[in-house]
Amino acid sequence: GTLGVMVIALSVTLLPQGIRSISGGVVQVQMELQEAARASGASVATTIRRIFLPLARPSLVGAWLYVFIGSFNALGAVLLLQSGNNQLFSTLLWSFYSNGNLGSTESFAAGCVLLFLILLCAITAMVLIQRGLERGQRRTAG
Repeated sequence: GTLGVMVIALSVTLLPQGIRSISGGVVQVQMELQEAARASGASVATTIRRIFLPLARPSLVGAWLYVFIGSFNALGAVLLLQSGNNQLFSTLLWSFYSNGNLGSTESFAAGCVLLFLILLCAITAMVLIQRGLERGQRRTAG
């Protein structure tokens, strides 16, 4: 029932989807670019920082956003691991939904609206960050 166990459960539950969404961007980065950087004298850390990460950034950001949104829906693993002292927002919504009385139903609806607003803010922030990173790359490349 600890928060660490819940984080591990959500990570294991959502890891396949995250890796699958990252794999497309990672496969597109050609090995020749990394080999050229190594031939030019760049270290492995410099090659990763200056070549690999800028090219793989869109898929990494997309995967993070996908896993973040998916963590709100991964209710099965969290329901089994919750305790009275440690309850996540999704399990709280589930308890409101399963109670069925009028006050719980209103709380469930308000919680769903709040969850929607949180996700909307997270998506907007990620889109703005991604646009800023793309503008910065265009300025340095041009």
